[in-house]
Amino acid sequence: MSESLKKEIISRMFEARSRGKKFGQMMKIAKEFLAAQPPGLTAEQRRSLLVQAQWVAMHGHTIASLFVPEPGETGSYFMSPQFKAKIGFAAKKQRKAHKEKRLARGLTRAAGSGEPSPTITIRSLPISKPALTKLALGHSRIGGLPDLPQKMSWPTHKGKKIPFVAQLNLAELPKRAQTLLPADGHLLVFALASNDKKHNPTPVSVLFYRGEVDSLKCARRPADSDLWPDWMDTRVYQILPVTLKRCKQPIPQQKDSVGWLFGQVAGEACGEIANRQLQDGDDWINLLAIQSVGSMEWSDSGELYVLIRRSALQKLDFSQVIGDVLGG
Repeated sequence: MSESLKKEIISRMFEARSRGKKFGQMMKIAKEFLAAQPPGLTAEQRRSLLVQAQWVAMHGHTIASLFVPEPGETGSYFMSPQFKAKIGFAAKKQRKAHKEKRLARGLTRAAGSGEPSPTITIRSLPISKPALTKLALGHSRIGGLPDLPQKMSWPTHKGKKIPFVAQLNLAELPKRAQTLLPADGHLLVFALASNDKKHNPTPVSVLFYRGEVDSLKCARRPADSDLWPDWMDTRVYQILPVTLKRCKQPIPQQKDSVGWLFGQVAGEACGEIANRQLQDGDDWINLLAIQSVGSMEWSDSGELYVLIRRSALQKLDFSQVIGDVLGG
């Protein structure tokens, strides 16, 4: 995708903002711009450009006043010296207020990170569309609909179900992999990535099933009115079969990687995320990371993270996991 297209759509969003256009009007301009592009632009490229436009439409009023145009570059901006000074002062003030808030709630001054386990990469499997409808019960996959045991319910948040993200068959863990997870059972992960403040921090739920595969049953698709949409208005994600493989890097670099178990969080320590979400404990680790793949778009092509305390994972207690979305 041409870099000039990115600059052009960002420039149009800033121009619309300067003319007092509201969010809906700005997104209409972005969609009209994309509709006028050549048919060679893929759906993935169009979605990426729409995300760029949406970000500026949502935050442009702040950006426009604190960032200045880069000389000779249309749609390119850099941080002004005044903004750098403001950021430093505001960050210091914010850290102090956050510590006071934690102490007022009876928490420690800060949460911390635990020792991470070796990374297990989650890699996509090439498979034909007809075969997707014939996947075995309990097969590892990203998206689609979950295989739930009869006594487990689809997790909810504020009265509605939250999107299903992943199902992992732990029997597929690499042999002799040194993890805190058992070599049998299934993890089912649900999360709601939203830009609505009432869904912040990211609602997430992890179900652990350790029983017969024959007891699983593919869940029916809930009605749209019973299922929260994510920030891109998606309720059920495109299904992608996956497998679990060893990985030497803390963050996988393979082209067919769609996520990873354990390892590291890109750009932030697990303890910092837990601290920000007013959690206690000094042993927070990454349980699962899912990248922006298929119809999943986590912020600006970022990742969805599910964090857990190492001491809780040792007990296979998934009741207090937390979620976060970090932009790419």
